[in-house]
Amino acid sequence: MQDVYKKSRTEFQETEAKFRISSLSCIISKLHMIELPNGWLFHRPDSSNILFLKIQFCDEVSTIERYIIVDESLFCKSFYKEKNKIQLSSSSINDIRLLENIIHEVDLFEISPSTNTNTSATSLIQHVENSIHSLGQAIDTLEHTDSKLYFEIAEASLRMHLTFLLDQLKYLIIDKHARRYNIITLVFCLKIHGISPACYRLIQGSNCLTFPHERNLLKVKNSIGLESDYTKILREVATTFNNLERHVILQMDEVHIRGDASYKGGRVIGSIDNPNDPYTTVFSMMVSSLSVKFSTIVRLIPLGSSSAESLYPIVRSTICDIEACGLFVEAVCTDNYPLNVRLYKLFSTSSKLEPKVQHPCNPHRNLILLFDSVHIIKCIRNNWLNLKNIDNTFIFPKFDECLVSIQNIIDTNKNFYLSIPRASISTANLTSKSVHPDICYARFQDIRDLFRSDRCNLLKRAPKLTAKACWPLSLERKNVSFALKIFHETTSAGLLAWKIENDTKHINQTVDFLDLINRIWKIFNVNWVGKNIRFNDEFSAPIYPDDFRLLFLNNVVSWLDSWVIYHFVRKINATNLYQL
Repeated sequence: MQDVYKKSRTEFQETEAKFRISSLSCIISKLHMIELPNGWLFHRPDSSNILFLKIQFCDEVSTIERYIIVDESLFCKSFYKEKNKIQLSSSSINDIRLLENIIHEVDLFEISPSTNTNTSATSLIQHVENSIHSLGQAIDTLEHTDSKLYFEIAEASLRMHLTFLLDQLKYLIIDKHARRYNIITLVFCLKIHGISPACYRLIQGSNCLTFPHERNLLKVKNSIGLESDYTKILREVATTFNNLERHVILQMDEVHIRGDASYKGGRVIGSIDNPNDPYTTVFSMMVSSLSVKFSTIVRLIPLGSSSAESLYPIVRSTICDIEACGLFVEAVCTDNYPLNVRLYKLFSTSSKLEPKVQHPCNPHRNLILLFDSVHIIKCIRNNWLNLKNIDNTFIFPKFDECLVSIQNIIDTNKNFYLSIPRASISTANLTSKSVHPDICYARFQDIRDLFRSDRCNLLKRAPKLTAKACWPLSLERKNVSFALKIFHETTSAGLLAWKIENDTKHINQTVDFLDLINRIWKIFNVNWVGKNIRFNDEFSAPIYPDDFRLLFLNNVVSWLDSWVIYHFVRKINATNLYQL
């Protein structure tokens, strides 16, 4: 199969080279390879142009009906001449077959009454286009004559506005299948689509502005990482952002693929360039802004037998490339896959896993290394299910006093922390007294028993619980929605209601564990401002300096340390415990 593919590829390249043209002399030498329509003549008036003419003979008088001009840069213009000259098309050519197609299309063109109206509109648009070009050239001359006015125009982004306006005028006279959108237009469309896809579809369907279809826009967005120069669009995006919007986070993940080649649809798909080390993984990197809804894939790298040592220079160079585009990479986020853990250790000078390291592009800045909170929540649930005992019981240190104190502050007086000067609230003042070595038990079997008791009820105590959430299969364990159903607040409330009816032991301790993980998740998962108002939950608000949730998180850290200090047997995996 490889030999057939290589032979086919070689034949295709030879055919392309046979018809490829690079100069006017090359066109002349390959004219015998095309067939001109009847009545067409070839003429070379000088060394800088080539003419293809169609002459009409009438009453012993010959007139040029239509003609095509090809200049030195192989730019082809076609014209139709009746009473007034009409330009039909203009394009660049690099293949003699393309020139033949243009000649035949011009030969078959027939003018209609409706064309006159279109011609006047076309000439008007071209006149406006020329005026905008003249304005742009006048702005360029100001750089040398009146630098003050030039910088005022540059600050107002007038050139960018003129380019956008000029493109919109061009799209009015170009067929929708032949439009080629400017980078400024594409960046503007990506920003609108990132904020609201529904708003973009409304603008694109209204025909007030000419925007690419959503499918084509998504193709551009997803192909950024496949381009060798992926920094081109990032530079354009950075010019439209203010200083706050330029702070981004780099997210990384692996996508496992089949390490073989297959023949589909007349093409060989898969890894055939490196048969000794076939690709089994695609390492993807995505940039997301911390303050606006903008995210895009920057690189997709196929890998065979990958290692942290081979990925480290790739990630480091990508961070530097993004910084060179005018963006600021503040953090890197990935899951706690062992390969990524080893990769994080290479960023540290001590070869140890640290939460922040020296930035590779600026020694005066820190680069924060994060683990995906979604993945950690799934790992906690999976550790709970993997416990080798009948009831899947976690043994954890008591945390109820800290929880109650925080809850009392929220329930009894939500303005308590607002009445304290912010300077007096500091995580340094917090001690570990709220963490106790008392042993508690969290039984996963309690959740399953609650689901069994609710299964046949029309009104359920825990409506979020499902059979797949309580007994997930191997593939279903990767679905974070099933893990969140376990730690949902309705599950805790259902357990408390079930306890009153059945007087089951250890229910309170299971509820305390679920509430604690649920509150940690709420703090991690604040993805928009105003979420706390929408859900009436103080733990869903954005964190500010000296926030009371910093005290809560510090207590959580002390609580996690106590798991290690008191050597509990049935506990969260040591790796996940450290990463949390």
